[in-house]
Amino acid sequence: MKVLITGSSGFIGTHLAEKMKEESFKVVTFDIKENKNNDVRNFETLLEKSKGCDVIVHLAALCIDYESIEKPYEYFSTNVLGTLNALEVARRIKVKKFLFASSAGIGKRTPYSLSKLLGEELCMFYNKHYNVPTYILRIYNVYGPGNEKGVIYNFVKSALKNEPIIINFDGRQERDFIHVDDVVKSIILLLKRNYKPGIYEIGTGKSIKIIDLAKLIISLIGSKSKIVFRTPKIEEVRKSKANKPLIRNFRKLEIGIKGVIKWMRSQ
Repeated sequence: MKVLITGSSGFIGTHLAEKMKEESFKVVTFDIKENKNNDVRNFETLLEKSKGCDVIVHLAALCIDYESIEKPYEYFSTNVLGTLNALEVARRIKVKKFLFASSAGIGKRTPYSLSKLLGEELCMFYNKHYNVPTYILRIYNVYGPGNEKGVIYNFVKSALKNEPIIINFDGRQERDFIHVDDVVKSIILLLKRNYKPGIYEIGTGKSIKIIDLAKLIISLIGSKSKIVFRTPKIEEVRKSKANKPLIRNFRKLEIGIKGVIKWMRSQ
C-alpha cells in the first residue's frame, strides 16, 4: 500500500511515517518544513506528489487554539483550503481511503476548531457526492516524546525548572490524554482493516482533572513547583473524553509521562 502523509514532519506525522516504513508501507511525505513547495495550499504540487498513492493521511494543519485567534486567515487558509485540496486530489486519483485528522475540540469557537469543523463537513460532502471513502479522526490530547506543544509538555517544562505551573480556571476541567504511539496504532488499524467511512474517536475513554495532572507531574519529577491559576481569554470545555475509543490497551498515562520527562531531561 502506497500512502501519502501530509504534515509528515509534524509530531504525529513523524511517528506515523517511521512506523509505516517499519511495517513495509510505501510512504510518500509531504510537508512544508521539508520543502517550501510542499504546502497543502499548493494544489498542483500536492496532486503531483499523490500520483500512484492508494491512501492519503491528511495531518497537515496549524493547531494552536489561542494562536488561531491572532492569526485567523493563516488558520482558515491552511486548514480549510488545505483540506479541500487534499480531498480534491483524493477524488481525482481515486484513493481507497482518505483519513482526516480532526480534533476532539471542535465544539469550541476558535478559528482552529472552526477550521476542523469545516474540514469534517468537507469530508462528509466528498464522501456523499463523490464517493471518496473519508475517515474523520477526532483526536484527543496527544502527547509523547518530541511534542513541544500541549499541557503535558508545558507542565513538565515548568516542573523541571521548579517554576510555577499555570492552570486555566480552577483546574477541575477533565481531559483525555492519548500517547502518540496509540494514535499511530489507531491510524494503521484503520488502514489495514475493513472499517467503514465515518467518524472515529482517537482517545482512551479515560480522563484526568488538569489539577491532578499537574500534581502527578510534580510528584514524578520531585519538583518544587507551585500551582498558579489564571483566567484565559478563550473558553474551555469542562470535560472531554472519548466515548467509543477505536482501540484498547492504551499506554498508561503515568508511564507515558515518564517517557516525556526522560526525553525532556535529555534535551
